[in-house]
Amino acid sequence: MRNNKVTISSIQLISQFDLYNSVGQYILGRNEINMGKTTFETNTLNKGIYYLKVILEEQTVRLKLIVD
Repeated sequence: MRNNKVTISSIQLISQFDLYNSVGQYILGRNEINMGKTTFETNTLNKGIYYLKVILEEQTVRLKLIVD
């Protein structure tokens, strides 16, 4: 069975996250999270490379996500 979830966790509060495809198109996001952990489903995403922008209390983090 394939894990179809991504969990983002941080010691800082997560304000929001945005997910973009490899050409920079906005795919999904969530704002006003204000928690140290959040999860989203990947089962609706096509296989490929995505970029995740996570906005924390004191910084912004960008990560690469590969869905296969």
